[in-house]
Amino acid sequence: MPQVSVIIPSYNAIAHLPMAVQSVLHQTFTDYELIIVDDGSTDGTDQWLRPLSDPRIRPLWQPNQGKSAARNAGIQAARSPLIAFLDADDFWEPTKLEQQVAYLAAHPEVDVVYTWTALADANGHPTGRLIAHRAEGDVWPDLIRANILTCGSTPLIRADCFQQVGLFAPDLPFAQDWEMWIRLAARFQFGVVPAPLVRYRQHAHNTSRDWRRMQACNTQVLERAFQAPPLQHRASVPQLQSTAFHTLYLYLGWLALRSRDYRDARCLWRQACEVVPGKRYTPESVRLWLDIGVERSLGRRRYGAVLSVWHRLRQSLIPQGIPWRTLCLPRGAGQQQPKGVGGQGSGRGPERKATVAGRP
Repeated sequence: MPQVSVIIPSYNAIAHLPMAVQSVLHQTFTDYELIIVDDGSTDGTDQWLRPLSDPRIRPLWQPNQGKSAARNAGIQAARSPLIAFLDADDFWEPTKLEQQVAYLAAHPEVDVVYTWTALADANGHPTGRLIAHRAEGDVWPDLIRANILTCGSTPLIRADCFQQVGLFAPDLPFAQDWEMWIRLAARFQFGVVPAPLVRYRQHAHNTSRDWRRMQACNTQVLERAFQAPPLQHRASVPQLQSTAFHTLYLYLGWLALRSRDYRDARCLWRQACEVVPGKRYTPESVRLWLDIGVERSLGRRRYGAVLSVWHRLRQSLIPQGIPWRTLCLPRGAGQQQPKGVGGQGSGRGPERKATVAGRP
């Protein structure tokens, strides 16, 4: 029996799936099975999967039912005591599994271990942006404020956890991973490997660009979480609600701005300020307000040209051949900003984030 089951849900992702698979096959830790769940793809994924001969690869096929159903099919087929997820458009650094397996072996009280995330462009090249959190132990409040795991490709989880919390919610087209991490955090201890071992690819087909549906799903996730908070956190629920919705509205404001919905972006910014008036002049709030005005004034094309120059400059500053982990800011340096959904740090030690995925 392999020690780790790696689950890749895939729907019409043939443009990126081979790189994701190769990143698993190139892991320094080799005692795993790779379950690839083809969720009714129509882009030739089936023809690409069938000739694969590595005995560790176990392809599964199902009619299109969504990412939650694909992940759940993988969980039900898994034979290992540890489970890792990898989205088909993301990829891993070679030592990702090795470091996480070693962490869980050294910390038997921990049931979920995640890593930091480095952002990549559509071609898989680093953008110079890093998402780094340090929250450990009881991270339920941290996850309410922010999806500290960043994406669905970072955690390694003890398989028996799913027997207690259930499977991914099939009724959520977005934010299913965040909802699952919150459920896990209500019962289990989390740990972190403080190195960017996951590359999160940003491209035109990222689901996070559909901000209106994201708003509905993220609101559902928070409402479900607050219906049954862990006993030790019930007294802090009102404050957590305000903070969570403040950062949610800011995040959605960035997504609306990227969609050129300037009026909606400004409305979401106002909602964020109304939920927590005292955060109107935080760096995150001011940046969104300024960017809405600048982009609306310059126009999308000129604004995009300015950002493109900045991104190229930032990429040119990344030394070639230097591992990602050496590019992190000194401990305590940098602004703490929201990624995905959520907000500030864990309160369990310094936290670093080089920038925000939700904004340029």
